[in-house]
Amino acid sequence: DRFIFFCRRIIAEQSESQSMLRWELLTFLMHIQHGYYYMYKYAIEKGIKKDTKLIDLLTELESYFDLLYQSYFKRDQELIHKIQKLKDKYQFGECLKLIESNKNQVIYSYVREIFRLTQLGTSPILSLLLSY
Repeated sequence: DRFIFFCRRIIAEQSESQSMLRWELLTFLMHIQHGYYYMYKYAIEKGIKKDTKLIDLLTELESYFDLLYQSYFKRDQELIHKIQKLKDKYQFGECLKLIESNKNQVIYSYVREIFRLTQLGTSPILSLLLSY
């Protein structure tokens, strides 16, 4: 969080038109980080055992987030569209099925939320790309 707040201070000192979009992107990144932190904290406190379905889903989440990362640094709108297309697969498909059919519902709820926050993080990136 300290790094995010540092970046926000730098953005606040700038007067460029994209400052608010960068601020919003940082906010989404901070929420994603918090999602991972609280999921990890819960898993440690509850002694959640290794689950291959969870590991597979987290691997897919890593790829999903990488699309967000690449869309920003490569300035590629197509990657944002790919995230939007995958939204239903993860948020309303795989994650919900695992929440309904698994004893680790809380962990899968965290994963679903991180997928959602990653998808929402495309909004400021797309706005930044369109303003270049």
